[in-house]
Amino acid sequence: MNAKEFRIGNWLKDISANTSSCLNYHIIHTIDSGAINNTPIESDWFEPISLKPDILDRILQCRKISVDCYTIGDVGLFIKKLSSGEWAVFVHNNVETQLRYKFLHQLQNLYFDLTGEELSVIL
Repeated sequence: MNAKEFRIGNWLKDISANTSSCLNYHIIHTIDSGAINNTPIESDWFEPISLKPDILDRILQCRKISVDCYTIGDVGLFIKKLSSGEWAVFVHNNVETQLRYKFLHQLQNLYFDLTGEELSVIL
């Protein structure tokens, strides 16, 4: 895991408890050399949150438009699940601008870069 992929405001999944009955998510408050939220990057306490329909349904700016296809915000982002398990993100439905993402933090970062605003996720 590389700290450069993340920024303050990204969500991560806590896997340190190792319980199937409860999923714990944490928002990143601090990033410094080799640590996120004062925990070393090499520790096994967190992992990125995979993009899945149940996660996309928790994004306030996200609207489902068909099976495994969503629109995000008013900036012309469309996201569609691919057979590879990745999600294709299109800007203004232009396939030439297609990006492929697997994780929530990647989508959060793109949305922030385009709008200057956080993607509102309720976890």
